[in-house]
Amino acid sequence: MKKAICILSCAILSLVFISHTFAADVAKIGVIDFKEIIKQSTAGKMVGKQLGDKQKELVDKINAERTQFNEFTKNFEREKLVLSEEQIREKERTARIKYNDITKMQEDSTRELKKLEYELITKIQQKVTEISSEIGKTQGFLLILEKSSAGVIYSPDHIDITDKVIKAYNLEMAKIKQ
Repeated sequence: MKKAICILSCAILSLVFISHTFAADVAKIGVIDFKEIIKQSTAGKMVGKQLGDKQKELVDKINAERTQFNEFTKNFEREKLVLSEEQIREKERTARIKYNDITKMQEDSTRELKKLEYELITKIQQKVTEISSEIGKTQGFLLILEKSSAGVIYSPDHIDITDKVIKAYNLEMAKIKQ
């Protein structure tokens, strides 16, 4: 009987110690929302302003060309009755060339804006990755996921470290400005 009680006691004690060992190693997981970082961080706001300024510059340039084109076509329509057939063909050719130039300018502007956006966003992503890694190391996270690209459908608010990353990023940006 004493032997059975002793074996049972040892088994219970070993289960208690084993469960404490596994329970002590809790996986700490964090989630960041990159879209929120772009929206709220100083660098993200600067990128938004920079892209907006560049877009306005390109749109103004295209609108100026359109205005010139519209003036050209309006003048051409007025002069059409007094021009020779050869002059009409030449002006129509010039109008087509100007129209194609405007179309190409629009395509080039869109491409240029997308390239600039990609470059600026990539720089922010690299910095956010560095900051997230540092937070992960210092605060003992096992895993940090990005909300949209990792396919996270649900995450509780207490594992979202986006605000910590934004604060750290804004601090680094403030240091760089000084």
